[in-house]
Amino acid sequence: MSYVIHIIGMLDKAGAERNPHNKMLLDECVREVLGMQHADWQEVWTKVKTMMQGEDRERWKSFENEVKKILIRKLVTE
Repeated sequence: MSYVIHIIGMLDKAGAERNPHNKMLLDECVREVLGMQHADWQEVWTKVKTMMQGEDRERWKSFENEVKKILIRKLVTE
């Protein structure tokens, strides 16, 4: 889950506090969107980094929005 530091801004966009629990939730949401629930964090980070650095900004924005939507839903239902 070490990659989360690179996408921590997603917590801010969701209006969530930066704490260990929410970082774990962020990791869960990223994995859910990517369909990589059982992958190790390096595999997840490779996929996320590829999207972040790619030229398809719409794809990245769509990914961010989907993660944010799921994160907010999880935070509200806790």
